[in-house]
Amino acid sequence: MFFHLMRPGVALSTMGFLLLARGKKLPRRAIHKGTIPGGVLFGIGWALTGACPTGALVQVGEGKLMAGLTVVGIAFGAWLYPVLHRALFRWPLQACDA
Repeated sequence: MFFHLMRPGVALSTMGFLLLARGKKLPRRAIHKGTIPGGVLFGIGWALTGACPTGALVQVGEGKLMAGLTVVGIAFGAWLYPVLHRALFRWPLQACDA
């Protein structure tokens, strides 16, 4: 049932982004060599835990204590990312352009 409900949400979000961006030239962002491995790791973590970051917080709120490990993993990954980014890629982190 979840996937059945997700498709209209994706379509609605796409229409909303297109509506907000109409008439504006959106900047292109370069894909760097860490994008693919990072996406794969993110997907593996999502598949193993069965929860997106927000869903993990909801699961903790429902009393599913094992979801606490997911939240700890999310926090550890958020802490580890800039450390690895600087060490492996030697690139400074940049804030998103608003």
